[in-house]
Amino acid sequence: MKKLPISRFVLTVFVAVLLACSSSAFAAEKTDGMTIGDLNLTEEQLVSLGGLIEEFGELQFEIVMEIEKKFAELRREIKKKGRFDTKIKEKMTVQKVNKLVKEIISLEGQLIKKRVEYLLKVKNVLTEEQKIKLISALEFEDDFFEDELPEIMELDLLIIPLDLTKEQIKKILRYKTDMKIKALKIDLQILYQILDLQTEINKVEVDPKNIDKIILKITDLGTKLLENRVNGFLKSKDVLTVPQRKMLIQTYM
Repeated sequence: MKKLPISRFVLTVFVAVLLACSSSAFAAEKTDGMTIGDLNLTEEQLVSLGGLIEEFGELQFEIVMEIEKKFAELRREIKKKGRFDTKIKEKMTVQKVNKLVKEIISLEGQLIKKRVEYLLKVKNVLTEEQKIKLISALEFEDDFFEDELPEIMELDLLIIPLDLTKEQIKKILRYKTDMKIKALKIDLQILYQILDLQTEINKVEVDPKNIDKIILKITDLGTKLLENRVNGFLKSKDVLTVPQRKMLIQTYM
């Protein structure tokens, strides 16, 4: 997978380690070529980080439980008997399912933002030298947001044997194209922010507030990428007939 220095999204192995592990495990982990131990954290810093880990863990638990609740509601709605009996019931089901999916993705976005907010809080525990060393060493997967999507959202409806009509194929292609164009525009904005971040890091006197602002902007743009992907899938999914939807659900859910 292609990687960029300070690439598409500011959420790193460092964050995963920091917010999921104990401080003793944290000290031995790596952020790509740099070990966290290279930061030479003091005992006082480790204590402060431990408090942030605990605080984040509680917030993360609340959001994850809400996501699980929405997923359970979504599964019930999808498996509900008679949901396709009439046009009205079908329309209501589609609206409810789409609403739940968007709510789940919104919660996923909130979780991502919380992770980044706590990364910034963590950064504030560090000395100026440690901050620069950490931020300069970050590398991120180009397609981080792919991992945040439910598996069914990854499906390409055009290659699944659903017996699509030519008209359906045209509509799905149009939605996919619109989604990709929007994604490219967001990607471009992210790359501009990355350049700004690299410029800020390379300044003789770094402004921490500017760095935080840029990182949060990248995070917001990243969640927009996620929402764009989901909206594109939902539009394509709504092109399917009832038998095709049933086939999709039975095969992949």
